[in-house]
Amino acid sequence: MDQIPKEPYKRERKVGFGGDMSVNHEEGRPSSLPKPTMMLASPARNSIDVNIRGRSHSYAPLIMAESPRDPVPMPNAYKRKRTLKPAYSTKDRNGEAIPAFIGRIAAYCTSEMYELAELYDYFCHRGLTPTTTQGSVMAELKGSTGLVVFFTYGVVVMWGLTVVEERDLLGETDRFRVNPVGEVEVDDLEYTFGEAAKIVNDRLVMDDPNSMAKLAFSHAIAQSTRLSFFEDEVERMIIDTRDLPMQMAKTGKVSLSRAELSRRMAVLFIEKSNVNLQSGVSDVPDFIWENQQFERFYTMVRQYLEIPSRAKALNNRMIVMQELFDMLRSESQARSAERQEWIVITLIVTELSFLLAELVM
Repeated sequence: MDQIPKEPYKRERKVGFGGDMSVNHEEGRPSSLPKPTMMLASPARNSIDVNIRGRSHSYAPLIMAESPRDPVPMPNAYKRKRTLKPAYSTKDRNGEAIPAFIGRIAAYCTSEMYELAELYDYFCHRGLTPTTTQGSVMAELKGSTGLVVFFTYGVVVMWGLTVVEERDLLGETDRFRVNPVGEVEVDDLEYTFGEAAKIVNDRLVMDDPNSMAKLAFSHAIAQSTRLSFFEDEVERMIIDTRDLPMQMAKTGKVSLSRAELSRRMAVLFIEKSNVNLQSGVSDVPDFIWENQQFERFYTMVRQYLEIPSRAKALNNRMIVMQELFDMLRSESQARSAERQEWIVITLIVTELSFLLAELVM
């Protein structure tokens, strides 16, 4: 049996994350703890075999690598993988590619009508070449892709302008308005160019950049904006008169004079006349009849904006209001007739009283 070496020796072992403790087997107590270090086994050296009490032990020599000078590389299994995402999406919520160009379409209902002849002269004085059609004047603005179309029933449609440019143009053409409205009605859309004409989520895709195609689209957009103005006007009238049926149901009469009732009936008739006769909301423009190749553009936007169904619903609401006013007028006439009857009865009684007084005397 081999003898155990008599000279003292030190066995170093790994403690925690890089710490070490030296054990002096001769003294039987641990030495002072040095500064924590990272201990690595050196693959370049062979292990040391030591025979202790008949048992063979192998010890790998250790080399001290101070941290953080010699950092231990992180295993690949623990490395965080980073995925780079694009800064913006190239597709919309429908999965279609976002076009490179997107312009703005804005329609303003500013007055009862526009003086188209004076607008034509105004654009000519500005050095532009306006185009006039039945009920509209169109001009392409220089220095931009902008295009404006003024309609005789008080609506202007602007293409490719910023909001500031739109407001500036409205200010310059303010003197050509007839009977300005109290609150301007505004509708806005987007437009771009593509292989097939369509309109999705208020974005109009044009397959024909011709200005006449824009005019066909503008007719439908202008009619929708004008119809929105009428819808707001009728809504205000409904709000003003919605308490009258309840008053009549509770008290049998309404606090509305005959003059006020006649005034409201006249306003309602004007609105019905504007919607069905004068505004052109329900009629196909002459431009579309004369240019059948652009009819598909006009019809597409007209159907998307639901102009026929909205006009029908608006007429139905005005019919209900007309029935209400007819009922109130009948009730007012009945009260007037009853009042006249009492006046006649009072006169007869008075005359009889005088006759009886003469007979008594």
